[in-house]
Amino acid sequence: MADKKSSKAKTENSKGGSNIHIGGSVSGSSLVVGDHNKITQSNGLQAAEIAKLFEIAYQKIEARQEDPRVDKEEITQTVQRIEQETVKGEEANPGKVERLLTTLI
Repeated sequence: MADKKSSKAKTENSKGGSNIHIGGSVSGSSLVVGDHNKITQSNGLQAAEIAKLFEIAYQKIEARQEDPRVDKEEITQTVQRIEQETVKGEEANPGKVERLLTTLI
């Protein structure tokens, strides 16, 4: 039953006496925890995962055949600027990242 004083809901199992707590918002994330359970949630990629993706990108740039229209160094510099912005996490400027990505297309 929902508690009128709180936005959290609490349900009790009358047979086993277990408690289930549900919190969060419908539009965002939710957390559901019952007896003997623990749930950890993270949004987005972790720093190590992002670093691995950039490592792959740099390897692809190096493996790329020479093209007189686009210098590898120019591509590398653009990817470095994207990396520098994305490591800022929540403080990153999405418009800047989008603009830099668009130049690679």
